Amino acid sequence: MSVRSQLVLFVSAATLAASVHAVNSAPPDARNVYLRTDCTGQGNCFDNMDSLLNWIQTVRNPPTEPLLIEAGPGEFYDFQCEAFSNVSLRGAGRGKTTIAYQDNYRGAAVSAASCSDIHFHDVTIDGNSSNGVWWVDGGDSTFHNVHVIDASNAIFDYCLFGNQPVVKWWDSTFAAPMYIGCGQHWFFASEVDQHWTALGGGKAGESTIRIETFGGAGDARFYGSSIRTTVDTSVTGGKVTTVKVVGGSFHAHGGEIVTNAGSGSGDIEATAVSTANAVKTHIVETSFGLQSRGNGVARRIQIPSSPETVFAPFQWPAASNPPAIVSRSGFDTFVETDCDTLGNCDGGGNLPHLMIYSQAACGSADPWFDSTTNRCRNVAP
Repeated sequence: MSVRSQLVLFVSAATLAASVHAVNSAPPDARNVYLRTDCTGQGNCFDNMDSLLNWIQTVRNPPTEPLLIEAGPGEFYDFQCEAFSNVSLRGAGRGKTTIAYQDNYRGAAVSAASCSDIHFHDVTIDGNSSNGVWWVDGGDSTFHNVHVIDASNAIFDYCLFGNQPVVKWWDSTFAAPMYIGCGQHWFFASEVDQHWTALGGGKAGESTIRIETFGGAGDARFYGSSIRTTVDTSVTGGKVTTVKVVGGSFHAHGGEIVTNAGSGSGDIEATAVSTANAVKTHIVETSFGLQSRGNGVARRIQIPSSPETVFAPFQWPAASNPPAIVSRSGFDTFVETDCDTLGNCDGGGNLPHLMIYSQAACGSADPWFDSTTNRCRNVAP
C-alpha cells in the first residue's frame, strides 16, 4: 500500500471515530444516550441539557419509543419536557447527579407540560430558590430515590386542559413545601421535611403542603411516609400548619404528621391538618406529633363545620392526663389511667377510663367525655 493510500485510510478512520464519538449527537433511533460533564470517549453523549432536549424534540425518531438517559455525576440545568413521552433519566445517585434550575420561563429545575411516562431515578433536584418540579397536565410518571432541595415549592402543579397527571414518588425526600393544584400524587416511603424561617412579621409560611383545585382537583396520597414541619428561632408568633386542604383531597395511611413550633418564641399555634368544608380527608394508622409555643393551641384536625367528608380517628397514648390538643368532637380518644371508683380522674385511683374528645358536649376547658361513667370527665353524678 502506498504512503498516500495509508494516509487516506488513516484520515478516513479518524473521521469515522470522530463521528462515532461526536459530542451532543446521537442517531435518531438511539434508545440509550448519555448526559455527562465530559463526553470524551463516549458515544451518543451530550454535555449539556439544552442539546439533549433539542435532540429529543427534533431528532429522536420514532418519538414514542422508550429512551433511557444515563446521567453521570455533576450538575445539569433546566430539564424541560414539551409534550414528549416515554423518557427515563437515571442519575449516579442523590448528591452525585443534580438537576438544577438556572434560567427558564417556567422557573423550575424540572418542568413538564402535557408529558407522560417521564421517569427520574437517583438524582437531586435543586430549585435554586425557585420551583423544584413544575407540572402542568399530562399522564403517568414516576420519581424514584429523588431528593428535592432549595425550592420555593418542591412540587407545583396545575391543569390548563383538565388532563390530570398521576405522579408516583418512591423513597424520595423533599426539603421544601408543596403546592398540589390538580395532579394526583402518590408518595411511598417518602419524607417531607420543611423547616420554616420567618418570612415576614416573625411568622412562618402558611402551610407545608397546600392542596386545592387549580384546573382540576389536587389529590395527595401518602403511604408509610413522614410529613414534618418545624420552625426556626426567627419565628416569633402566628400559626404553623403542616397540611392545608383547601380543595381536592388528602390521604395518609401509616407514617407520621408532625408540627413542631417549639423552637420559635411568643405564641405559635401548631396545626397538623386543616381542611375546608366538603373536601375528602382520610387519615388512618398515622401518628401525630404536635408542639405549640406559649399560649398557642396545638390542633390535630381543624374542620370548619361539616366533618362528614373527614375520616381521621386517632387514639393518643394512655396517660394520667389528657393530651393538650384541640380536635373535632368524636375524632380523638385516650385511656386515662388514674381514675377511682367514683369516676374522679384527677389522681389517686388506678382504674382505666376511655375518654372521647367532645368539646360540643363537655366544653373547651375539659373537652373529654368519659365513656365509662357516661358523663363528662370529672363531673360528679
